[in-house]
Amino acid sequence: MAVEDFIVTLLGTGVPSPTLDRFGASALVQAGPETLLFDCGRGALQRIYQLNVSFQDARLLFLTHLHTDHSTGIPDLWLTPPVFASRGFGRSDALQVYGPVGTNHMIHHLKEAYTADKTAMTSADFINKTGYQMEPMEFAEGDAYERNGVTVSAFLVDHVNISPAYGFRVEYDGRVAVISGDTTYSENLIKHSEGADLLIHEVAMAPENLRDLPEYVEEVLGWHTTPEQAAKIFVKAKPKLAVYTHLALFLGVTEEELIARTTKTYKGALEVGYDLARFEVGRDQPG
Repeated sequence: MAVEDFIVTLLGTGVPSPTLDRFGASALVQAGPETLLFDCGRGALQRIYQLNVSFQDARLLFLTHLHTDHSTGIPDLWLTPPVFASRGFGRSDALQVYGPVGTNHMIHHLKEAYTADKTAMTSADFINKTGYQMEPMEFAEGDAYERNGVTVSAFLVDHVNISPAYGFRVEYDGRVAVISGDTTYSENLIKHSEGADLLIHEVAMAPENLRDLPEYVEEVLGWHTTPEQAAKIFVKAKPKLAVYTHLALFLGVTEEELIARTTKTYKGALEVGYDLARFEVGRDQPG
């Protein structure tokens, strides 16, 4: 990757359902010399391996919120790469986890939960001990990370079911990518997304004309953004490219319906994301 490159790859575009076509929520951002991982749902490490990205490079993790579908991949990301450090593609540095309030508590207890494995594995001569370290850092709204010309800013969104929840704005070389995290319609997200080169946004959708939705669908829809709400966000924020992820499509609705309902009012560039979809920030086209 050339130093001027700014690439976002969707590692997982799914929801808690354990499907094989859409893994858990996760995105990889490669901005110049920096490699950043946003959320770590089920299968994130496998997708990193598929991309042939070094485990050593994938050691900075940012969490939008602490729901399990965004964090169940953490033990794998933490404990598997050090095993392969001596073979040239593992991780020999600590995993750094940036997250909202509650992250320190979660990481502390993950370390407790895996004490037996860590003790056993770090006793082996071929295992990299430093790679078994995991360092949590909690942030509030504002700049969460800055290095090598890359800035990551966290902004509050409204996920209703859990608080705090954040989205992220990543800036590099005059270009901007925004990751919504899980949220309902959010004016704060619009504020931090205005004119972005790339806006990665979650969505939830049920059949438009179904009179009585199951209670669980009604409730989950209230935690997320409908295509009509997303269209309103896109119209106001005016991203160069909007991409859907974290697709919660209920009761048989299709991606074609998702696009149709969004484009009733939003006429800009729009894609439905899929696992391993690759976007060059500022170039508007998937790779």
